Amino acid sequence: MHSRLNAVISQCDPVEEGSSHTFSCAGGPCSEEVLTKWTAAGRLISHCDKTLDCTSGSRSKRFFFVNIAEDGTRYQSNLTIHRVSLTEPFNNEGEWKCQYCKSELLACPLQIYAEAVVVVVLVVAAAVVVEVGVVVVVVVVVVIVLLVVAVIVLLLVVVVVVVVVVVVVVVVEVAAAVVVVVVVVVVVVVVVVGGGGGGEGGTGGGGGGRN
Repeated sequence: MHSRLNAVISQCDPVEEGSSHTFSCAGGPCSEEVLTKWTAAGRLISHCDKTLDCTSGSRSKRFFFVNIAEDGTRYQSNLTIHRVSLTEPFNNEGEWKCQYCKSELLACPLQIYAEAVVVVVLVVAAAVVVEVGVVVVVVVVVVIVLLVVAVIVLLLVVVVVVVVVVVVVVVVEVAAAVVVVVVVVVVVVVVVVGGGGGGEGGTGGGGGGRN
């Protein structure tokens, strides 16, 4: 089986079945016929051959043309044409017949393009990688935001603690100063009051001596 993407399929090179693609016939008397489960190394272009009698006779004699292009962009004259029975297995046995289109372009219309199965796998893988990347980015952003918030909260706590400590220190110092002032005032009052009482007592004693 060919597995390379957009690989060149030479004339009469067998193409194996197995993919999940479904290709329908576009236009012509075989427009309702469907070619299913086809794998190709390159692009698959399919069409019904209008020169064949696809609508009468036994089903085993109804044929379908499959064009295998090199890259989907070449001229029809560069295609390899396979004439396949609609009832036979899609492999290199039985009803396979190889022909070459040559210059009869009208007999080889390009109608349906389909990428190889590898393309679907690559697209799905890319989508998964993108989704995982987005999730990782979101998680990283959330972690960074949480760290920033934690740092801000920690700084706020530190600021509050410092402010409380400063306030307590100021209050303690103010209280100490008030206590000192009160003590000094009390001492002064006591001294003054005590000194005045002593003087009056002396004067009274002097008066008693005259009598």
